[in-house]
Amino acid sequence: MRPRIGKCTNYSSCKLAYRNERITVITKNFVCPECGSPLEKTSHKPGSTGTWILTLAVLFILSIACAVVLWSRWGTFGAQDMVSPETPASTPTPQPTATPSPAPTSTPLPAPTLQPTPSPVPTPALIGFDMNEESFTKMKEEVLKRIELMPDVTDNQRTMLITSLARAKGMKLLTRVSFATGNKEVTANDLGSIKQDLSNPVIQKAMQDPTIVFVVLGYASKQGNAQLNLQLSQLRADTVQNTLQEQFQIKNVIYPVPMGASTLFSDSHYSENQVTEIWLVLP
Repeated sequence: MRPRIGKCTNYSSCKLAYRNERITVITKNFVCPECGSPLEKTSHKPGSTGTWILTLAVLFILSIACAVVLWSRWGTFGAQDMVSPETPASTPTPQPTATPSPAPTSTPLPAPTLQPTPSPVPTPALIGFDMNEESFTKMKEEVLKRIELMPDVTDNQRTMLITSLARAKGMKLLTRVSFATGNKEVTANDLGSIKQDLSNPVIQKAMQDPTIVFVVLGYASKQGNAQLNLQLSQLRADTVQNTLQEQFQIKNVIYPVPMGASTLFSDSHYSENQVTEIWLVLP
């Protein structure tokens, strides 16, 4: 689908509209990825008006300069024509030679004392997270495929999620929660791991940005029926989402995505694929 460009006009509650950002949409629904409001299509090319104004200003200045040069030359020729050829040339009066005055001796000023510049405190990097570009691209493609197959979501929700991931600048794996066979409950040990990971200063700083999105990927092993495994991966992702919102008071947007049956984590030990991953996505 050909990309379309628009602007959100929901200035009261949309951050993108408040910043007057141009939004590129690659999906069928032409809506704002931040608030879901319809976009106003725009094809304005920034900078064209300013270029014309600058061009006109330069032409105006050049015209004035040419007029001044022509006027000065015309005045010189006119003055020469008015001088009578019979008028004797005046003898210049000799000017007395001025006696040079001694240069005053300058008093050297004391050198200024340089104040030491404090070293900047390094800020933990948020972009780049812990994935290289190739892995990041493959992960996005895999998640986007699963989003297309997600049940029980509206077209608007699906579009917003796809847009958020397509525009993402980085992803960071927060933690991985394991489940027993056929189970969807989070254990006390996993709750402790989630709490410890959320207390990391880098994660705390990231969550201060309201645009940071949590994506919860639910997995199941390949034992049993594929459709039932897809449903189980959805239940596991939903459980972790509820845990983040209710027990850890996460206010950022959280998207649970069922990844279905997988051998991503182990080809031989099926139980190692019975997990849910919590990812931070930087839009």
